[in-house]
Amino acid sequence: MSLGSLFSDAATEMLVPVLPIFLTQSLGATGTVVGLVDGVAQALRNFVEGFSGAISDRLRQRRPFVLSGYILSAVAKPLMGVSTIWEAVLGARLLDRLGAGIRAAPRDAMIASSVDRREEALGFGLEGLGEYAGTFAEPLLTVFLLFVLLKSDEFSFVFLRRLRFGDGRRPIAL
Repeated sequence: MSLGSLFSDAATEMLVPVLPIFLTQSLGATGTVVGLVDGVAQALRNFVEGFSGAISDRLRQRRPFVLSGYILSAVAKPLMGVSTIWEAVLGARLLDRLGAGIRAAPRDAMIASSVDRREEALGFGLEGLGEYAGTFAEPLLTVFLLFVLLKSDEFSFVFLRRLRFGDGRRPIAL
């Protein structure tokens, strides 16, 4: 699961910093639209996260929630790059955050139940290591791609690159 967190967070951290630029410069959206896209998406994530843990506990099925959450995010991020209107980016971002909300609490419950009580800190530490390693590494790669390899108006490449690196390995890590 640590590898899943690494690739998931790396992919998210690659996209989030360029999303406002992509929306405003490539799609002609306003600053209000940028705020709307991220605000509504984060609100959906928080709302869904509140229910997904309780439902997975009641059903005693965590793995399907975690896997489906990762798959939804894997599908959503490249869709942002092929979007030609901001509304499509909003839909893809909602799908991405829906996936994050579905998987968060069940993933934590899986970690807690998969290690001995005395080793819970180690289990969550390894998951956190993957999460923070991805959070640290991917923005550096994004900056490198945007300012060294690409023209400034080719933001969609960042989104499409995730098909190969970010989410392609995520289900294997489960």
